[in-house]
Amino acid sequence: MLKKGDLDHLDRLQLPIHFISGSENRMFVPKSTERTYQLLCEVNGPANYRRSVYQGLGHLDCYVGDGACEAIWPDIASTLE
Repeated sequence: MLKKGDLDHLDRLQLPIHFISGSENRMFVPKSTERTYQLLCEVNGPANYRRSVYQGLGHLDCYVGDGACEAIWPDIASTLE
């Protein structure tokens, strides 16, 4: 739940951010990363932001799950470049 002032300084998040979520993630549900991504794009423009949802993966599967090093790590490396 947002509190007064929570959205006052979104300009401070004008830096490269790649939102990553597994479609089965129940801790950081894909819908919440979508909302945050959209909000930042609306406020700061889309240039710094990227969002990926990986089908069939849960919470930590994106980092340590089977196939993560082939399917997801290259996306992470690309963002860090």
